[in-house]
Amino acid sequence: MPNSFRTKVLILLFLLFFILIGSINTLSFYPIFVLFLIVLSKYGTTFFGASWISTPKNKFNKIAKAVMMKPSQRVYDLGCGNGKFLAYVSKRYGVFVRGVELDPFRWLYANLQLKIAGAKGHVILGNFYKTDISNADVVFIYLPQDTVDKIQQKLKTAKKGTLIVSYVSACKKLRLVKSLKNDRIYVYRI
Repeated sequence: MPNSFRTKVLILLFLLFFILIGSINTLSFYPIFVLFLIVLSKYGTTFFGASWISTPKNKFNKIAKAVMMKPSQRVYDLGCGNGKFLAYVSKRYGVFVRGVELDPFRWLYANLQLKIAGAKGHVILGNFYKTDISNADVVFIYLPQDTVDKIQQKLKTAKKGTLIVSYVSACKKLRLVKSLKNDRIYVYRI
């Protein structure tokens, strides 16, 4: 995200917060509070490098086939959003999944998605920069290029042989093993 966008979001959040504080004892408090939560949920994670855009459902199976998913694998999704990708691969391929999401609303929604799907695994509420990925067999990321550039050092902490799957953005410092260019799916091996 460009810094000017982040600045505008920050200003909007501050304005809404001060309007919210000023309306505590009025009827307008609740609609302003709901608006504040919506804006915070939609744009709050942009400050950590990952605004939310869902992976298209028609890419789920292509991603899974690109890494030849097997039931014995542990699949991590850094910045998992609504958790639909994790729910799909766990249900379809029987893999253990772990998502990481910073937004508490999406974290809750993603865990509900996994529960409803009967998935093996869960989503943790946290910052993916600080998440231990040493147990992962596959790490999936769908992040903006500037965030992918920053997280590549973190991805190198995965165990040898771990596959990193990036949708849309390239990991320029990792060893590319497969590329589905038309689908913008890139597979790397640590």
